[in-house]
Amino acid sequence: MRKIMKNRKPLVSRGRKQGDRAVYARFLIVCEGTDTEPNYFRSFIKDRWSEVKTVGSVIKGCGRGTCQLVAEAVKMRDELESRRQVKFDRIWLVFDKDEFIDFTKAIRDAKKEGMKCAWSNESFELWYCLHFQNISTGVERKKYISMIESVVRKASRKRTYKYDKASTDILKHLKEYGNEEQACVWARQIRGRYAQRTDFDKHNPRTEVDLLIDELKHPERVL
Repeated sequence: MRKIMKNRKPLVSRGRKQGDRAVYARFLIVCEGTDTEPNYFRSFIKDRWSEVKTVGSVIKGCGRGTCQLVAEAVKMRDELESRRQVKFDRIWLVFDKDEFIDFTKAIRDAKKEGMKCAWSNESFELWYCLHFQNISTGVERKKYISMIESVVRKASRKRTYKYDKASTDILKHLKEYGNEEQACVWARQIRGRYAQRTDFDKHNPRTEVDLLIDELKHPERVL
């Protein structure tokens, strides 16, 4: 749940302490998918440790429906906190709209449990595509994948590149050929179009992944 990087000073050193040792922000990220999302966040956090010094995180992938995911996250949280006798500072759920009819309910249930949701409509790959271009209309998952492949093939000159959701190389491609800062700007602009509407299943396209990324990059804001 917490990983200390040797020979590195902590970014988060204020707010709470035990003696002279800082207590860092702890994230529990529970993913609906078993490949794409967990691999991305593992890679992202590994790199961010190098940049922000230390971020305590636990990532669990579980292939379940959205409302089942909330129940699983509650169970996982209670079990881990009880066993380790320390609470998480933030719990995030990561899931897509796909064909789930309980999508909006899951978002509301998670909020009741004090959890945040980095959800995407229609798929997580929307977040990837925003690194390359602005997207104003919803498209199918296959189209997002085609967009990713097209950009990477052109930029890398590897005409045989195929997007693999189980690959751990996607973050490297996003950094080399995309723009994360611009992706965050476009994600915020997309959200702005829906104002205070709470029919989240109708918000297509939309992603909240940038909100989780922002907290991982700035864990001091969590404490």
